[in-house]
Amino acid sequence: MLLSSQDNKKIRELKKLSSSRAFRRETGLLFCEGDTLFRDAVAYGAEIGSVFLREGSGLSCPEGIEVYEVSEKLFRSLSEVETPQNVIFTAHLPPEDPAIASGPALLLDALADPGNLGTVLRTAVAFGIPVILGEGSVDPTSPKVVRSAMGALFRAKLLSGDLKKIVPVMKKAGVPVYAATLSERSVPLASLSLEGVSVAVGNEAHGVSKEIRALSDKEIVIPMPGGAESLNAAVAASILMWEMTKETKA
Repeated sequence: MLLSSQDNKKIRELKKLSSSRAFRRETGLLFCEGDTLFRDAVAYGAEIGSVFLREGSGLSCPEGIEVYEVSEKLFRSLSEVETPQNVIFTAHLPPEDPAIASGPALLLDALADPGNLGTVLRTAVAFGIPVILGEGSVDPTSPKVVRSAMGALFRAKLLSGDLKKIVPVMKKAGVPVYAATLSERSVPLASLSLEGVSVAVGNEAHGVSKEIRALSDKEIVIPMPGGAESLNAAVAASILMWEMTKETKA
């Protein structure tokens, strides 16, 4: 079946999914785009909803998936990127796991940039580290995050919540919580171990909030002998996640 009208019910729902966080929460669906992302979703066993193929693409899909062919003009209007590939699809975000709050994890305190969150999620999946997304952070279901995460959302151990409530739960469970900061109280990263520790990384502009810093057991800093004032939040998070798993690699 070839879809060519903006008024088609499926097309209207797809457009709403790309633009409305509330609708994504209501349906539990992600707006996903790109051939590689589609292959990753299939390979990772993601629960795929509907697939919208670019007219004439010839892309094969697993059996049992709802597939629609979309005219070239309509497909381009639906795409979120300048150079569309061959497939747009919907998929369910895996359920969050509350148990994450009882063990070591990376805490993101109001991380705002979609690209940074996507990079953090890819790195977290690579190192097997759970991520807790604090209030004020970018929406993990945003199409920009979905694209930049490059399939990591389908495998990430993710939990969203209020860090002011989660940090005390972690500490009660015996998990130390450190905050990555540039304060006078910060201890150089090389002087301690992050094994079994949760680490908070802050907002790109303002860093870790004073409330989370006050709840933390220690404040730590990544030494920068080259003289840079700070690191990109995703880069800093990646270094910290490496340190969190360093002991298990030895």
